[in-house]
Amino acid sequence: MINIFYLFFSFYQVVKGKNNFLVNNNCLDEVEEWKQFSLFEQKYNKNYETLIELEKRFQIFKENLQQILIHNLDKERNFTMCINQFTDLTSDEIREK
Repeated sequence: MINIFYLFFSFYQVVKGKNNFLVNNNCLDEVEEWKQFSLFEQKYNKNYETLIELEKRFQIFKENLQQILIHNLDKERNFTMCINQFTDLTSDEIREK
């Protein structure tokens, strides 16, 4: 719950112009991406067997997180997205489940 609160609090700060949470075309900086991924791993008890798998899941997580951020900053959207247990999966992997 803390990571979601932190994420939305950070959105609020960005919208109000109080920090640089989003940089370069609405993307997170790498430190923040790793921080969010670490919180995600802890919250959803994610354990990856190899470093290669960890890096792959992190890349997928980053892409999905960017989509979440961009979606939620769009004022014309009628719902918000958030990090959940599927954020480290591709769309195809989710469909397979």
